[in-house]
Amino acid sequence: YNAQESLRFIRGVLDLEFGAPDLTSYRKILEAGDHQALARIVSRYPIVATDPTYDSINPLSLLVNVPNETNGLKSAEILIENQANVDGPLGIEQTPLIKATVKKKSSFVRLFLSAKAKTELKDEEGKSALIHAVEQNN
Repeated sequence: YNAQESLRFIRGVLDLEFGAPDLTSYRKILEAGDHQALARIVSRYPIVATDPTYDSINPLSLLVNVPNETNGLKSAEILIENQANVDGPLGIEQTPLIKATVKKKSSFVRLFLSAKAKTELKDEEGKSALIHAVEQNN
């Protein structure tokens, strides 16, 4: 047996037995950029992409920070395809678009813009993504 395959099998059984993941588990999957685990979760429990409880951790912004940008993008695409709020929850410090702009993650910026992220939204400093881009000469 391959250890990874065994672990996936056990996780699958636990998911089916106990339901959708708790916020801590969901956050860890996002922070790891584990797009395969995320795809399994969303296919079994599509509500995680749109439910305000899960949205409260600002999943798309978390994905901007994933060290492996390709995996983070794949995960973001999965959430967006399943109707995740591309602007993040209300009252957050930065929208996913602003975070991607500040972090100079142009692939995420393009993804969020193609998903119709609201460019007029501002962060706690009163700056939009465009203002941040201009300040960074992007």
